[in-house]
Amino acid sequence: MRLCRESEKNLIVYGEMLNICEIHSQQSIYQEALNSGKPLCLQASAIHSVDTTSLQLLLSFILSAKERKISWSWQDCTPALCNAVQLLGMEHLLEIGETSHEDKRSGLQS
Repeated sequence: MRLCRESEKNLIVYGEMLNICEIHSQQSIYQEALNSGKPLCLQASAIHSVDTTSLQLLLSFILSAKERKISWSWQDCTPALCNAVQLLGMEHLLEIGETSHEDKRSGLQS
């Protein structure tokens, strides 16, 4: 996972795994992105493995962005991410359901 600072937004690019092994770097990146106050784009095209702890941290990050009135959006959500989010019933909280159903490149069907 890495943060790419662009002039108008911050792009968070996720790697293949979103799991507890990287929890400290995830926290650091999320905090840096929030502190900038810029709109966020979450690029999730590489995610193949997700765990509950990382999804909880992601939810906390999204809620903090909403609280700070920072806009955010998903880009290229993978089936692995969408399935994990849906399994935990977090699709409405993370606003991932609608995005994943419309994203033809991810191979998902509604």
